Amino acid sequence: AIYGLDFAKYNPILDWSGKLFEQYEEINPIRKRAGVYAFTLCGEIVYIGSSTNLFSRLQTHIGNLQGKTNYRRSSLKWRKYHYLNKHISKVQFHVLEFCEYGTTKEDLEILEYKYINQHCPIFNVNYKDKLKRWNGSEYDIDNFVNGVISMDDLKQFNTTK
Repeated sequence: AIYGLDFAKYNPILDWSGKLFEQYEEINPIRKRAGVYAFTLCGEIVYIGSSTNLFSRLQTHIGNLQGKTNYRRSSLKWRKYHYLNKHISKVQFHVLEFCEYGTTKEDLEILEYKYINQHCPIFNVNYKDKLKRWNGSEYDIDNFVNGVISMDDLKQFNTTK
């Protein structure tokens, strides 16, 4: 796993080639590799994605976590990055599954949707039924991070809205 506090220190704009990340053992296996990945918050999977280049995608996510983009404040992407950044010390990046070199984007998406439907992460949209799994309420996610409610409580609360 790559820890969120490392994201805060990293500058993907100045380090487009990724040389500064070479000190992290976890980075080398994802260079020029395709696969499905997850972000966890307090040990719970909260976002799943896929990419033909995991390292490049991680760099993009780090830039977004650091506020290098201008998403609309009401958008699901803005809320995802806002809350991951807010609780960055409890965030980790994991590769769920590596894929063969040359795996198509379509094949990766099929695999990604399988993981999304299995875990129902709160920062994803379930592509099968288009239900938003998280409604963006600061109160809810903070209650989870602070141990007041469980992830199951949060998912149940948000899928009924």
